[in-house]
Amino acid sequence: MKYFVLSVILFFALLTFDASDSYSQTDGGSAFPESFESVTFPPPGWSKLNPDGGPGWNRQTVGTSPLPGWTGGVITAPPGGENAVAFCTWNTGGSSDNDQWLYTPQISGITSSDSLTFWMKRTYSAYLDEVQVRLSTTTPTVGGFSNLLLTKTYQAGNDDSNWTRYSIPLGAYAGQSVYIAWREKVTDNFTNGAAISLDLVNITGTVLNVSGEEIPLTYSLSQNFPNPFNPMTTIKYSVASETLVTLKIFDITGHEVATLVNSPKMPGNYEVNFNASNLSSGVYFYKLEAGDFIDTKRMLLVK
Repeated sequence: MKYFVLSVILFFALLTFDASDSYSQTDGGSAFPESFESVTFPPPGWSKLNPDGGPGWNRQTVGTSPLPGWTGGVITAPPGGENAVAFCTWNTGGSSDNDQWLYTPQISGITSSDSLTFWMKRTYSAYLDEVQVRLSTTTPTVGGFSNLLLTKTYQAGNDDSNWTRYSIPLGAYAGQSVYIAWREKVTDNFTNGAAISLDLVNITGTVLNVSGEEIPLTYSLSQNFPNPFNPMTTIKYSVASETLVTLKIFDITGHEVATLVNSPKMPGNYEVNFNASNLSSGVYFYKLEAGDFIDTKRMLLVK
């Protein structure tokens, strides 16, 4: 009886438990999500192209001020970001123009439901700038990146200077191995060229309207199945609007033992597998946070 009462108390305590977030590799594949936290840049497997002869994209830590190449400004992170971003600006390009590329490792096994997601920001809205997102199904060369996924033109003088999340479906490249590049391009960097930040690059499985499935109207967290489990179980949840989602596992003392999801999600129904092979038998709790929605459920690991 005492054990049952303790479990109930801890369950409700965890409903408001707020552990510090950490951005960890979850459900995006071996090289994703990428948040540029490592001091190594480009990150392992990533690379740069600099046909303009400049140094190109680099890593900047959040809080850096002034912005490199400027007399003001500060490096910030998007929602869910942590301590660093990928960055380029007018003077990381060539002597008169910018043509600087940052590209991913080769991504294999693209499926029809996959999407590329990332956050991007332009600082200093007085200056024209342009970022292209390009894809190669052959080689990671300027000529190989022949597939244009997105062109973001930042007009001079407007207020388009906030962090924005982009989601680009990759279903047209299902079954193929691809590279994806961000190309910042300015023909006259004496007159134009702002400061571009990139963060939280991910490849996510999009489950919107699959087989006639409707987009959820509410957030929800389902009971894991099977339960009790050993050592694998599946957790399903629904997201009603685009938001940052975290899904974490806690032991009975309230200590965080795993982070399964920590990334922005589009509206849809999701599931994630949890492998508890490195944990001991006992009661655990899993907590979903999505915007203002918070829910916690109990599960039992029996070995």
